[in-house]
Amino acid sequence: MRALEVDAYTGAKGDARERFLDTMRGISKEWFKDPWLTALPRDGQPPPISILIENQGSTHDGGWHDDPTDDTELEKAQFLWADAIRHWDVDVLRDNPLSQLYLSVESAASSAGEVASGANEAVKGIGTLLRWAPYMLAAIGVLGLTTAALAAARR
Repeated sequence: MRALEVDAYTGAKGDARERFLDTMRGISKEWFKDPWLTALPRDGQPPPISILIENQGSTHDGGWHDDPTDDTELEKAQFLWADAIRHWDVDVLRDNPLSQLYLSVESAASSAGEVASGANEAVKGIGTLLRWAPYMLAAIGVLGLTTAALAAARR
């Protein structure tokens, strides 16, 4: 309640602030020690905090005011997050900046893993060739010597 009261008071117009303070002083001399007094209706009237909430300034209404067109970009972003959390669904999981960062890092890591896996397979193939290279060279040498011996025998 105290945070709500401070936010509402900060964004309220001067005359609304004065009416709120006058109303609260009429309820209790030490009303600031019990913040719930600001939210309790009295004598059939709406709660005193509504004076502040309904009379916000034109550019710093913080979404309390009925007209969302005059919200600043920071207020719009703040209430977009609050609304997404309040209506928790797939969109907040998929579209928030942290999840986008995670997905991009994950896809980059996955791509790097695939490249590393391909390079590993290539190295294994080269290793296999190198392991059999002496036998292949010996076979080529034997074939060459046999061909040379056959050619010399035919002459």
